[in-house]
Amino acid sequence: MMELWTNIWSARNSREKVLIGIALTLLALVMLWQFFYKPLANYPAVQERAYKQAVLDLKTMQKGQTVLRGQSANVKPVTTLSAEQYQSTITDAAKAKGLIITRRQPKGYEEIALWLDDVDSKGLYDWVEGITSSYNVVLIKAQLYRNDDANVRALVTFKLAADK
Repeated sequence: MMELWTNIWSARNSREKVLIGIALTLLALVMLWQFFYKPLANYPAVQERAYKQAVLDLKTMQKGQTVLRGQSANVKPVTTLSAEQYQSTITDAAKAKGLIITRRQPKGYEEIALWLDDVDSKGLYDWVEGITSSYNVVLIKAQLYRNDDANVRALVTFKLAADK
């Protein structure tokens, strides 16, 4: 192999040797710039962004933790619904938000699955948040499918909680 390289190199005239040397030097400089200098120069900025994102994540998790524990300052009192009341309350709350329930499937007295077609996602989220924060109702499952016109189709399953 070395002999082949020596034959190739000796077959070149001095001008070609200089051009090959310049090309290899430029290649080495580009590689050093791309793989050593740039990562080292950008390291503090990358670490600063990672730190800021970690702080935001920590604040979000702390806020969520206080809400889950019920320590939030704006916690509303929860209305306890009976098994007979909760299905009609959920339906009435959907009508109040302008949502049309296309199919209802009760699963016993304490669980209900609701299908909603072509609804605004913000209205759906407001409705679910209002139900789960105001009553002793728990969201078990939500399946959302995006329509072509930015609305969604949803299958939402609620369950009556023993106490909240």
